[in-house]
Parts: sequence; C-alpha cells; structure tokens
Amino acid sequence: AAKGHTFGSPTYTWSKDGKSCTASRKCSVCSTAETEKATITSKVKTPATATAMGVTTYTATFKNTAFKTQTKDVTDIPKVTGRIPGDANDDKQVNIMDVLVIRQHLAGWNVSINLSNANVNGDKTVNIQDVLLIRQNLAGWNVALV
Repeated sequence: AAKGHTFGSPTYTWSKDGKSCTASRKCSVCSTAETEKATITSKVKTPATATAMGVTTYTATFKNTAFKTQTKDVTDIPKVTGRIPGDANDDKQVNIMDVLVIRQHLAGWNVSINLSNANVNGDKTVNIQDVLLIRQNLAGWNVALV
C-alpha cells in the first residue's frame, strides 16, 4: 500500500454462479479504493448422480497479496439422466421390486432387467453384491449406488 494509506479489511463479492469474484478494500484516511477481479479455477467437489445435482468448488486467486484466496461451492452440475442406478426394472424408481427382479435374474428366471442399472457397484457384473447395496440404500444406509 502507498505511504499514508490505512486500508480496511477486504470484501469479496462473488457472482451467483461462482464464475467471477471481485475483491475490494478502501483507505479509511483518503477513501482510495483498490479492487481486483480474481482469476477463477474450478474443481468438481461432488459429482452429480441420478437423484442429486453435483457441486463445483470455485477458487478465486488474486495478484494483490492484500487479497486472500477465496472459495465458493455451487450446486451447478446437472443430474445424470438416462440411467438410474438400482432401477433394474426400468420403472424410474429404486425400490424393493428392483431387488426382486435382480434376484430372479440371478436365479435364472426369464425376467426383463436393465443390467446397466442393476450393476450398482461399478464392477460391470450383476451379482448378490448389487442386491445387498440396493437393500442397504433402501434401508437408509450411507451407501452410493453408481
């Protein structure tokens, strides 16, 4: 800062979408203002699923050392469409009927099944592990269906 300035604490103004941020501070002696538009980078914090939008963390960095790096989380990644992990019978919901269809399939019954949706652990095969994960998910356990 120039000689004689007494700057207050910086304020940071983010755009709603997280894609821009401006830092500013003002001298309490002469009202001189310093402002800087940040360089923004982004990183996926939480990927989107079929049931929930994903979250991006935006990071604002500044050249002026008086302004500190800031972050903002924005829920802006659209839900995954087309595939609903766990919806083995293609009725657009995950429930105990999907567990039943997978078990029938595993027992060799001739049932209509969406194998992509039935495989919920990402191992590219439908087996009892998928049944267990869906049942745990339906019971409220903190397990992800992928």
